Amino acid sequence: MSPRRVRTPPERKQLSLQRDTIDVGEYPKAFRRKHPIAKARAERAARHEVRRRLKQGREDIEQVRREQVRKWQPVRLIDLIQAKADRRAAVQDTPRKPSETRERRRQRRGRRHRSGTPE
Repeated sequence: MSPRRVRTPPERKQLSLQRDTIDVGEYPKAFRRKHPIAKARAERAARHEVRRRLKQGREDIEQVRREQVRKWQPVRLIDLIQAKADRRAAVQDTPRKPSETRERRRQRRGRRHRSGTPE
């Protein structure tokens, strides 16, 4: 068995960006609890729809399908960083406020920070 090759810091960083994932949910471990609940809710809705149709005398109950409950993959770190950079660039290209408003705010903040006391 040969020893592993020593990687340089940039190589390690690149590997980390490619391999690491991040769970962007508010409560990362909640999936274990929430996914079965969502699945049961979708199944229950389908069963209720079948009962409604039978009660109305309709025979098209085979066409009732359960709502699809999706699982989401964790986001790769490199994709998350790229998405944030893209969002930042989009705001720079098309700002949410007019340039005059941004300039007034910049001047107000500049005066406050220079003197140390608010106006």
